[in-house]
Amino acid sequence: MSSRAPQLDHPRSTPPGSLGQLRRQLLAAMGLPAALGVVLAGCAPGGVTLDDDDEESPWRSDDTGEVQQSRQCPAAPGLEAVIAEHGEPRGELELCLPTGAEGECPHLDDAPLTKVLQDNSPPPEESYCSWYADGRCGPEPSIVDECCYVIEVYMDCAVEGRPLTVDGEQRVAPTSGDPAWTGACEVDPGVLAGVPEAVRQRAAQGWTRAALAEHASVASFATFALQLLAVGAPPELVARATAAMADEIGHARDAFAVAAALGGEILGPGALPVAGVLPRQPGLREVLLDTLRDGCLNESVAATEAALAAARCADPAIRAVLERVAAEEAAHAALAWAFLRWALEQEPALAAEVDAWIDGLVLPELPQADPEAVALGCLGRLDDRSRVHAWRRTLDGVARPCWRALRDALAGPRRPCAEAGAPAH
Repeated sequence: MSSRAPQLDHPRSTPPGSLGQLRRQLLAAMGLPAALGVVLAGCAPGGVTLDDDDEESPWRSDDTGEVQQSRQCPAAPGLEAVIAEHGEPRGELELCLPTGAEGECPHLDDAPLTKVLQDNSPPPEESYCSWYADGRCGPEPSIVDECCYVIEVYMDCAVEGRPLTVDGEQRVAPTSGDPAWTGACEVDPGVLAGVPEAVRQRAAQGWTRAALAEHASVASFATFALQLLAVGAPPELVARATAAMADEIGHARDAFAVAAALGGEILGPGALPVAGVLPRQPGLREVLLDTLRDGCLNESVAATEAALAAARCADPAIRAVLERVAAEEAAHAALAWAFLRWALEQEPALAAEVDAWIDGLVLPELPQADPEAVALGCLGRLDDRSRVHAWRRTLDGVARPCWRALRDALAGPRRPCAEAGAPAH
């Protein structure tokens, strides 16, 4: 556990316990009554209705289960053929591994399959992306001298928290062996003993990715503070942006510490590529749209994911890290929504662009269930299905009702629910 003492008296030290609680916190940051968001949450297309005192886990879903394995795999192109055609692995393909010493094949999971993908076609080092293999079928019984699987390959570029984005590209530092960014974390040996080594290493890799993302978030908030100054924002918003930098430093150090405790290797960040972060004087519209994406949505999702991961985590030290992250990411989301209100009060015409952007967001499809979801959850990592589910619930249960509440507050008296989806006039 990090040596930094928990700030129990700090108003941001309580993690959001439900989507309703997070929604209320964001509405309060905008100076809006919580009840308004409850009414408008019920107006969401498809119906995400949350009572104001809703304290159930907001992430309840069918995100666990066994992957169904067929013993007769469909025909699919091989990995080398796909890379030769597209320059990278993509879509459904066949991947073959050598048999073990006793002629056995590994279980159909993503750990050895993902390693082969990374070795054959590593993503750019400066990107926050990794290849993942969703096992479809295998091993194929008709092939006896190799272990052949049909897999669905995708690249995960999801970001935990506020990303550092330059011209649409997310920047993170490469890893290094510098221990300066690694705090201390003592994981319960009993918890580790109950998790397979492959899952433990997978969780360690996930925590390393999270640490690099949190490290980049320090620069993202430094950029945000400069943007706030550039558009003449009030001092309290600038002060909260600079305070968030210290939060993200703590998140990065804690995440590197957890990764070291799980993976047995101390890693830290190398030099962060920041060229072009602020190439020109930003305008209010540019800062608003950046904050809408990176703060209002991404930070809200980050708070939801961290709270869910904390609820599933079996280790007390890792759970404490996640609870702190959830609380502080919620505060960062509240800062973004507070800026959104201030910006729209300066230029009300920008509300139409915000409306179009939020209405245009598409809910991603849920990936297949991950057989290692429960074991990953014990170590504080969410499987992809759970992350997508959290994204969907946060968009419909938090971001959209908060925006409708703000839009209507700025437009005048609140309209009836049946009219809530119509543009303000």
